[in-house]
Amino acid sequence: MLQINKLSKSYNGKPALRGISLNLQPGEIYGLLGPNGAGKTTTIKILSGLLGHDSGEIRVAGEPYHRNNNQIKQKIAYVPDQPFVYAKLTGEEHLLFYADATHGHNSKSSLRQEYSNCFFSAYPERK
Repeated sequence: MLQINKLSKSYNGKPALRGISLNLQPGEIYGLLGPNGAGKTTTIKILSGLLGHDSGEIRVAGEPYHRNNNQIKQKIAYVPDQPFVYAKLTGEEHLLFYADATHGHNSKSSLRQEYSNCFFSAYPERK
């Protein structure tokens, strides 16, 4: 589903990512852990299309990823750890907001179906 091969990014000549690689299959959950400056936020920004990378390859569902490819960007979403929009929205309201902003389908039934698809594809024994 997501393949990253030798991804690199520098800021003003200072490396932020040095050739990271990973391969995630559908239903896998992956966490980026590390100290400040390890490249976690840079990696997420690159994957969400907010930032370009210097070198390396990214594939989403087998297709080469480029931050301007809107068809591939529809397959991914970025929900930041800090809610930047409205402090009083519920978790579900935040997800609906981001789903509408990134994919244009702001409906509770659609979102609930996505919850179900994600949860049950990750944990098929719970169906």
